[in-house]
Amino acid sequence: MQQFSSRATPQERALRRNNLRSLRGFYAFMCVVFIVGGGIFIVAPLIIHHRELPLNTIYPFPSEKTWAIVAIYMLNTYTVMQAFCPIIVDLMVITILWYAAFKFMLLGIKLQNATSNSDLRNFVAEHQDAIRYVTLIDYFISPIVVKSTIAVCVYMITCSLLFLKDVPLLQATQFCCVTILSVMRLLVCSSVAQAMTDASSNLISFISLSSWLGSSSEMRKNVLFVIQRCQKPITVSASGIVPALSLPFCGFVIYKTFSYFMTLRAILKV
Repeated sequence: MQQFSSRATPQERALRRNNLRSLRGFYAFMCVVFIVGGGIFIVAPLIIHHRELPLNTIYPFPSEKTWAIVAIYMLNTYTVMQAFCPIIVDLMVITILWYAAFKFMLLGIKLQNATSNSDLRNFVAEHQDAIRYVTLIDYFISPIVVKSTIAVCVYMITCSLLFLKDVPLLQATQFCCVTILSVMRLLVCSSVAQAMTDASSNLISFISLSSWLGSSSEMRKNVLFVIQRCQKPITVSASGIVPALSLPFCGFVIYKTFSYFMTLRAILKV
């Protein structure tokens, strides 16, 4: 990203600013959901009369006095705030994936405007650099994706089981809020990863718009090489667990989790 800022043309910087505006909705949505989720845990004792603290914690000292309750309440509030801090990691992942999608979108514009063999060779070099960038971020992001996927499955099944029991509405709402947060994290990351995959696959459509048909044989060979490279989808994956982070994968996880829950529900009723 720093290299792009130092080497980009004014037109490319303007294009990046315009695309960054599309991320404001994701950022605002994630922040609001996380703040509301943490706020429900913090203000729950003020609504539930038989509950004095946000978290069900036990301390090795008397907590009946007012000063102890206030101190523990503040400590629980700080703990809840720390628990919801992973939003920073999610925003970082969203930004990294968005930048990869932006690189492929910018490559599409350059491919469309390619008029010579040197322009095409520069495109091939930049395309290879973009692929290396995705390979690098895949190494760091895949563990986060695996953790988010497992968390979604566990939270959805546990939350569904809570609704089958006679638990207080506010407590069920708290856990439901955590489940929604987990699903939204996976959904937003999958949406941005899908945009990256689509941007890399759409490079083939830009080839038909470029002026290479009447060019030299060497340029046509380079175009065929580009077509072959673009046929392989660029995805973020984890071997054996996440085939490709995308919206279909997110929907598959949610669908399968509900299927497991319905099976578990049928077993418990037997």
